[in-house]
Amino acid sequence: MGKRTAVADGVEYLVEEGLGHLDGIEWPTEGKVNAHVAIAGDRLQRPVRGWLNVTDHPEVADFAREAAADGRRIRYRVEIHRSAEADPAVPMAEVDQFARFRRLTLLEAASATPSAPGTTPSAPTNGHHHLAAELGPPVAAEPPAEPEFDVDGPGGGDPGPTPPNEAPSRGPRLAEGRPWEELNSDGSPNLGSYAYGAVLATVELAHELLVAHAVTAGAGDPLSMGQVASLARTLLGVADEVQAALRPDGRVDRMDASHTRARGALRSALEAYPVPFGAGEEDRQAWRGALVERATALGTLALALHSGR
Repeated sequence: MGKRTAVADGVEYLVEEGLGHLDGIEWPTEGKVNAHVAIAGDRLQRPVRGWLNVTDHPEVADFAREAAADGRRIRYRVEIHRSAEADPAVPMAEVDQFARFRRLTLLEAASATPSAPGTTPSAPTNGHHHLAAELGPPVAAEPPAEPEFDVDGPGGGDPGPTPPNEAPSRGPRLAEGRPWEELNSDGSPNLGSYAYGAVLATVELAHELLVAHAVTAGAGDPLSMGQVASLARTLLGVADEVQAALRPDGRVDRMDASHTRARGALRSALEAYPVPFGAGEEDRQAWRGALVERATALGTLALALHSGR
């Protein structure tokens, strides 16, 4: 397993396959159909990401919810195709990241027998819930919320034992709020809300950046949650400012899809302005300002292109 090249109708595309756990799901807002799924692949430093059409494949969305809730191991396949505007003759490795879209084409329990291309298993395997979805020919998808990253290693390995389908009960079951509700029935934070998803995605981004820096510096993984919190707080503030700058009403609302777009622009801006680890306060503030400016510029450019100007 890992990343490989495939060809369909003479056009090259990429395939990422592996085993792991669901790392996070951003469910579509009203009027949208694609969920953004992040998968923590075995031995991979960065999550594997893909889009899932929850309207066409509600059974896969249900399985994703269950797998994310109980932490079960899953088998996945993500296909990376070029947009309709991209030249089909250009090698996939040279296609601009913004001209690519990532489709989640297989999601099943890790204990399941691998599916042959073009098939959909219809029965449980080894007593575990088994579900796969082949989504058919590539179609236009929502643009990714962040630039695509290459995986850093193989995605396979011994799947090991499959966790039980249900976590032990710790008390009366609460009614988890809807994605657009910040609180559950008992007043506790709703971990399934869009707002929590926005914060969690930023915490994960901060963790990725810090781990990558530690590896580059040869320091292993010495970081603390305090470091993660500090960087995540800064990045979240940048995303908030970018969202406010792009919205006509100038508001910050992490429940809204525009915050997802702002975080996507932030990720891209970080490519040009990486975190200045070890810098003084003045340099850190200058970096933060540059990050806000570049991410806002990217969002403004996209808005102009979207509006046909």
